[in-house]
Amino acid sequence: MAKLEIQNFTPIATQNEDGEAQKPRNDVDDAKTFLDDREQISWTDEEERRLVRKIDMRLVPLMFFAGLLEYMDSQGFGIAALFGMIQNLELYTIVSINPLITSTNKYSWCVSIPAFGSVVSQYPLLAVIQYLPLGKVAGVIIVYSGFFALMMIIVNDFASTMIVRFFYGFQVVGTPVNLLLTPMWWKSSEQPLRIAIRFAGAPVGSLFGQVFNYGVIHLKGKYEDSPWRWIYVVVGSFSLAFSVIFLILFPDSPMKAKFLNDRDRQIAVQRLQGNNTGIQTPKFKLEQVWETLVDPQLYLITTILFTVAFANQAFGRLISQHFPNHRILNAMLFFLPPIAGNALMWKLPRDDRYGILAGLYISITFYGSYIQVLSLITSNVAGYTKKITFHAIVSTFAYVGAIASPFAFKGQEAAQGYPTGMSTVLGLIVVGEICLLLLW
Repeated sequence: MAKLEIQNFTPIATQNEDGEAQKPRNDVDDAKTFLDDREQISWTDEEERRLVRKIDMRLVPLMFFAGLLEYMDSQGFGIAALFGMIQNLELYTIVSINPLITSTNKYSWCVSIPAFGSVVSQYPLLAVIQYLPLGKVAGVIIVYSGFFALMMIIVNDFASTMIVRFFYGFQVVGTPVNLLLTPMWWKSSEQPLRIAIRFAGAPVGSLFGQVFNYGVIHLKGKYEDSPWRWIYVVVGSFSLAFSVIFLILFPDSPMKAKFLNDRDRQIAVQRLQGNNTGIQTPKFKLEQVWETLVDPQLYLITTILFTVAFANQAFGRLISQHFPNHRILNAMLFFLPPIAGNALMWKLPRDDRYGILAGLYISITFYGSYIQVLSLITSNVAGYTKKITFHAIVSTFAYVGAIASPFAFKGQEAAQGYPTGMSTVLGLIVVGEICLLLLW
């Protein structure tokens, strides 16, 4: 049966009052400009399903492997610490000689500093990215990540490690960039699953990366005395190699997708008009910044993602079936098990290892809420400047939550189950549930 997605589409006038052709306007969404000189077309349901399969087959694997390499890269620092990095780079201080007591505060700062780089860089980078082709930007971020992984090979002390790690934090802009890419290709109802698959690269990267990293440290040769450097040699090289594939195969937009024919490109663009969120506009619109700041969604979603980031010590990774029309309800349901899980981790005796582990496993449904809320941003925020402003603000506060979290978990409270940290997490979960209810 023929299917026409939008009937109420009014193209921009392409001529002025004198009948002369007007130059393209850079304040108009690229998709709208693309359709200006084209008549609306209709298509069958089967034709659209075929097109979506074609898009999925090309783009989803690339996004998945980008997420996988990103996580393998980021977790490498923790594994490197187990194999001599702290000693090689002197990421410790001697507190006492007799008895010998050392502090790893320098290492802790090196763990935290990428989050500061992320906070500082998010909005300036996203503001610049508005003028650039997103497909190329996503590929360049992979290049950047691989380059700074290789830079870890040459660091030799605390100062140089802090510098490299700070600038490495800039690559986290890849997360909002991928969220900006999603509504360029898929309808609102299709977005949660694609976002989930992209972020599934993280748990797979975690599982594969640990085995992989433990394997490469046994390589002989130049870095035999500091085997942790092999992690960065191999992961950095893989990232750079994959970035070439990504840059070649990932289009900048549906309008420029060479793997689609002209009719496919028009269907790909026209079918997304129902999203009402646009694709990309190469102009910064100050009024949309103000619109973002007065949007209640911003503050509710910011609070929710701060909660998720703060509670990341209980994070696991869960990819499950999603019901796109009930995303807020899903997010609220995903928040409920962590209440029980965190309560178990807090109140059970410290020697009840299986009970505490069960609490940790129950708590992993936090990740389901994270996916649902991210999909809400991609489908409910219209206007390109508003999108980047929205992403920058919520991402910044998420990183603030990640930075703040360790300070609530006091080492001297370990025997009591970290009551300060756990009560803070539980309180924030309740706040997050209230925000989701208000958002609904």
